[in-house]
Amino acid sequence: MQTYRQITDQQQSLTDLQGLMEVYEEIAAMKMQKIRQAIVDARDYFTALAKFSDEVGADLQNLKNQNKHGEAVLFVAANANLFGEIIHLVFADFLKYIEANPGVKIYVAGNVGVNLMQYYADKFSFEELVISDEEISSEVLTEIVAKLSKHQKIHLFYGQFYNIVLQEARLRSLSGEILAGSAEEIHGQDDLHLNYLYEPSPQTISSKIGTEIFASVCEQTLNEAQLAKFASRLMHLDRALSKTSEMNANLLREKRNLDRKMNDKKQRSRFLATRCC
Repeated sequence: MQTYRQITDQQQSLTDLQGLMEVYEEIAAMKMQKIRQAIVDARDYFTALAKFSDEVGADLQNLKNQNKHGEAVLFVAANANLFGEIIHLVFADFLKYIEANPGVKIYVAGNVGVNLMQYYADKFSFEELVISDEEISSEVLTEIVAKLSKHQKIHLFYGQFYNIVLQEARLRSLSGEILAGSAEEIHGQDDLHLNYLYEPSPQTISSKIGTEIFASVCEQTLNEAQLAKFASRLMHLDRALSKTSEMNANLLREKRNLDRKMNDKKQRSRFLATRCC
């Protein structure tokens, strides 16, 4: 049985921990609220853009582009913990994909993702991308897009927000073929059968989509992942706060039982002292 002092110390530690978690919870709520509406409102638009890019990329896949390097996958993780289970749900899907598709170029964004790869998938080589859990800067976005755009097909594994309670692992595929290069590379291939009509030319359309739409969809996907992480953190911290409240209640009951036992012992001592006299 714990002593009275031990129980009091544990109560103080739990109180301090609750205060810290409440601060984290408030920060996560503020950040989530800041980006939530804009991301949710634009979701259908960017989903359509991603689908469009994939369809156009498939249409242009017969155009020769010697600079492309096959498929790539990006696991959007986090740099810190306390984001609940969403990172692990995304990683589970990501791991299944790379195990089923050997030879893909693997990118991992975030220290937590790097640790998961080193612990559960150490046989795979990967390239780490530095990405903040806060706002995505234009410099970082440009660097990520430059790396991913070297590939013919890009698969983004990330978490998507639906509501405070539900965040799901998602896969979004983009085609690097839409980044097909110069007019010289495409010149002389006008006899290819294409599913779309490209005006003024396929290379002009692919360049436009590649430089603007590709970057926009990537940015929105990274923001989606951030929103899901903050929502998951809220739920994780809320469950942790409930658990600490339960532990505090148990300590309070234990303390009261100890008080009663101490009072009973004092009363017996007084009674025995009275009889002896």
